[in-house]
Amino acid sequence: MTSIRVLAGNRKIDLDPTQVGLFTRELKRVKKGPSSKGVVFGVQPECTISVKSGNSRRDYRLYARAVLHDIKSKRNWQFYFGLLILEWIGLAP
Repeated sequence: MTSIRVLAGNRKIDLDPTQVGLFTRELKRVKKGPSSKGVVFGVQPECTISVKSGNSRRDYRLYARAVLHDIKSKRNWQFYFGLLILEWIGLAP
């Protein structure tokens, strides 16, 4: 089972199973496309996304609301689903 935790400043949410399904489906689709190497941003990340599946964990950072950065591989993808994730964080209590 996959679990996803999103951390943004002092806000933290764990995505529910429907949100996890949407996120993982979009992540698989985006990772099939071209990526760029490295982050050249002069801004702080909007949030950190931890994806845990079984014993493995993968961490991503979301920059500028729509650029997903894989911390381990140092690759970036356009990830417009990040807009929805930030909305979910805004709705978190």
